[in-house]
Amino acid sequence: MDADYETVRQFLEIGCGCKSKCTVNFEIGLVYHNILNMRELTKEEKDIIVMSKHKCGNGLTTKRGKPRKRSMVSYNAFQKPVSKKTFMLVNDIGRSALENLVDHYKKNGPLPRKHGNVGKKPSHVVFMMM
Repeated sequence: MDADYETVRQFLEIGCGCKSKCTVNFEIGLVYHNILNMRELTKEEKDIIVMSKHKCGNGLTTKRGKPRKRSMVSYNAFQKPVSKKTFMLVNDIGRSALENLVDHYKKNGPLPRKHGNVGKKPSHVVFMMM
């Protein structure tokens, strides 16, 4: 038996700890198959899919126009609302990667992310004079 399959089985049996018991409605095969599918994708494809499955609250600004410090984010898996823990398991993504994606989504919308060094020359490049 695969170690990842056992991890998914234990998570679905124990649950995520939320009040709504969001893991009860999922079958282990469906969740495991989704995890394997997410692992086959490239980083850019996975980012776009994860950004499309969560919803940032529409209240990004306060009544007075100041940016909100903590806006609400809701997560969906298989067209059902789930907790953050369950969302991370189903989409095979870590906490910091998910938080970075949410921050990027709030600032730029559903656009692909670019690495900060794109277009820059490396510091160790050697110029040859002819």
